[in-house]
Amino acid sequence: MRHAFLIWSVWFLTIGPAPAQPVTNASSVEAALIAEDFFNAVGLQFETGRSTLLPHAMPVLDAVGEVLVRQPSLRLEIAGHTDALGSSSLNVRLSEERARSVKAYLMVRHRIDTERLETTGYGASVPIASNENATGRALNRRVEFRVINPDALHGASIGDRPQATPRPVNADSLRDALQRQVDGAVRDAIAEAASDSTELARVAELEMQLQERLARLDRELAADSVVAFPPPPPGMGSGFALLPFTGIYLHGDVPVLLGIRADIPTALFGSTRFQPEAALGFMPNERATIVNANLVFPIRIGSYSEVLPFFGAGVGFHNLEGVESVLNLLIGVEQRFDFGVLFAEIMTQDFSDFNRVIVGFRQDF
Repeated sequence: MRHAFLIWSVWFLTIGPAPAQPVTNASSVEAALIAEDFFNAVGLQFETGRSTLLPHAMPVLDAVGEVLVRQPSLRLEIAGHTDALGSSSLNVRLSEERARSVKAYLMVRHRIDTERLETTGYGASVPIASNENATGRALNRRVEFRVINPDALHGASIGDRPQATPRPVNADSLRDALQRQVDGAVRDAIAEAASDSTELARVAELEMQLQERLARLDRELAADSVVAFPPPPPGMGSGFALLPFTGIYLHGDVPVLLGIRADIPTALFGSTRFQPEAALGFMPNERATIVNANLVFPIRIGSYSEVLPFFGAGVGFHNLEGVESVLNLLIGVEQRFDFGVLFAEIMTQDFSDFNRVIVGFRQDF
């Protein structure tokens, strides 16, 4: 197949115009891809020194696009090549731009997903003929299509539609689905502008800019998520924390109290925390000294939550000079906000109804 292309090309350039281009239909393109995993798009021409496709290149690309539509799992590398005239860097850039123009045409005209097409510019590094004469240079100025996943074609007949493997539904697959929807919307929006072949290079550039902006948006969203809702560490925190609080007693002689609680991780029962605290209770005529020591058990809900319920038990002492000890049972919740973590808690002491309510702020260290 490749030799036939070369013979036809030499005949065209040295004798005269060929009666017909040898490959201009999907069946022939598909046969070449199945036989060799390769198709050399002879006759695919651009404006001199530019990446703008010429009108008579469209039938070849339409044949390739039809194969891609028929074979929805097929992926192709679009390889751009130039002759040896000009600098190496310029030729590599030009060949890459021409490959991107071909990709843009297939995306816009045939609605081919961007992830099915990869572009590479080889410049003049892979010649198939001599660069010492015009005929050889014309053969070297070419675009080739190479099959990336041969299993998608081998043994397939024209018209077959291989069933795509079901993809798992997870964050990545949902993001991929969103990407495809965005690509489709953008292709529809620029289809009119891209209908003229002279605009295809611009379409390729727009497509690259879109992907860069989507990637930047992903990074910004990820950064915002980390700042606004950092994943809670195991337990109620990864290390030592202080919890200043204030509250009231619903029963007894201590209407208002202020205190501070230490939060210390332990090796007991996984994420259990040890929380000693000291507080002052302000009574009408004097102050009460209050000390508590509790073991607190956070209740994890799923792998991530802004709300963390907890419960605990321990022992307390009121008015230390009188050594009046009490048993504590508590239940509460932590709530994560943009500015930090607040907690609220109800405690009963000596099983005499829930008689203490406090609220406070968690500061991790």
